[in-house]
Amino acid sequence: MNRLCHTLLILLCAFGAFLILSDRSATAFQTQIESQRRGLSPEEKRGKAFYLRGESSSGQEITALMGEIEVPVTTLSCAGCHGARGEGKTEGGVTAGNLTWSHLTKPYGHTHESGRKHSAFSETSFVRTVTAGVDPAGNKLSVAMPTYRMPLKDMSDLLAYLKRIETDFDPGVSETSIVIGTLLPARNTMTGLAQAMGNVLQAYLPRSITMVAFIIAKLNCASCMEIQHRPSQT
Repeated sequence: MNRLCHTLLILLCAFGAFLILSDRSATAFQTQIESQRRGLSPEEKRGKAFYLRGESSSGQEITALMGEIEVPVTTLSCAGCHGARGEGKTEGGVTAGNLTWSHLTKPYGHTHESGRKHSAFSETSFVRTVTAGVDPAGNKLSVAMPTYRMPLKDMSDLLAYLKRIETDFDPGVSETSIVIGTLLPARNTMTGLAQAMGNVLQAYLPRSITMVAFIIAKLNCASCMEIQHRPSQT
């Protein structure tokens, strides 16, 4: 009897833990969806421009230092090595790590292939990594990682974008629809051609895709046409 009660207690505790984790996961997922729906803030937009192209909103010159060689930051943008989504990538045998904020701040820290270990990043330790080339434990980074001389304003913008980069998807793409933009002749200049070209594009796309709209535009005059294409029921 005691064993049965003990087993039931363990099962109830496990079920309770499952419900708590499920609720947290659902809340986190909902937060991610809401983040996707809202546009980038001005700070995040500036951070994105710096991350992708090395563009500074401060108006000050930013340089990257590779060893003793100093070059403009536009020649060594973050995205060039770490990927457009911050996912990290390997090129020429050199791996540039994942820069998404959820990855950088993993509570159990990081262990790299080289054996280097350190705790999770904070905003302060991330700034030190970018500007001084050391991780949160004080270890030197690979020589392939440049250090940057940049104003705090640009650093703040970059941090803001890294916290959002995972949910910064391309415009027109969602879980249920795709908006495709294309340039087609205006209807009043080439009767029927725009519609015919739209029909070809619609027929070419897989039936499993719901096409909510084609944006049909002329270089100096835009018009819109909405085409509904529902998934096959078979």
